[in-house]
Amino acid sequence: MLPIKGDNNMANQTPPMRKAIRTANENAWLLSEATSRVIAETGKPAPTPSTVLAYALDKLDDQMTIAAAAKKRIDFDQVMCPIEEFCKLAQLPPATTSSLSGRYVFTVTGQKVITHLMQMNARLTLDLLPCEVKSCYTIRCAMRVFLLDAYGTVPMV
Repeated sequence: MLPIKGDNNMANQTPPMRKAIRTANENAWLLSEATSRVIAETGKPAPTPSTVLAYALDKLDDQMTIAAAAKKRIDFDQVMCPIEEFCKLAQLPPATTSSLSGRYVFTVTGQKVITHLMQMNARLTLDLLPCEVKSCYTIRCAMRVFLLDAYGTVPMV
């Protein structure tokens, strides 16, 4: 049904939230690998970067909860190891140095995804470091955990 002229329903809707995050190109590479995984799991073609991030954040959240229930934690040192080691651990083809150099702008859309990203930033800050965790780190960590979980290899200590 089209809105009637003068109808305030359309005027009261909030515009979609967007957050641009500058990060290393490694996140773009991880995003492409994770996108393939989301397509395989859902059967839906061409998910948006925000959809892939939502899956990855949910997986990170789930794995942190599972670890806490077992009185453990994710071994973030191993998850965030150098990319060459990560590719072996996640059973992925090696990432090329040229695909990882430079900067990438990752645009996240949707209030739910952005809110979840900010919550995970806070949760990782409390669990990991004495300083604030930035979104680019959270995205990289979530994508890596998502890819590791595909093989049941999320390391815990």
